[in-house]
Amino acid sequence: MDQFLRVIARSRHPKDRLEHAQCLRPDQIEALAEAQVPVCIQPIFSRELPWAARRLGPRRLATSYAWGLLLEKGVRLLAGSDAPVDQVSPLAAAEAAASQEGPHHLSRAQVLDLFGRANREFCDR
Repeated sequence: MDQFLRVIARSRHPKDRLEHAQCLRPDQIEALAEAQVPVCIQPIFSRELPWAARRLGPRRLATSYAWGLLLEKGVRLLAGSDAPVDQVSPLAAAEAAASQEGPHHLSRAQVLDLFGRANREFCDR
């Protein structure tokens, strides 16, 4: 993430975006919000939180898989499925993210909006 932020600060293209931003530090979240580089999350990965919690610990988990926190901090989000590794269904992804609490939570409507409107607007740029 640090390398991405250094590179993106020096060179930008309208179609630049970041994929897979599961584990971030607070300063990286702030930098992504400031840079306004779209971040494509995979909300279906919310299902990983039980084992991620054991591996990351509570301090790192607070800003990992924290889709709601990213949105709250002003990070421009897009959504993807990570197919064929995981389920393609935006509805399954919406259910997974909506079942979380705190910084990990996104509502079903928010997730579906990211898959639809946000991705369309990014592609239309």
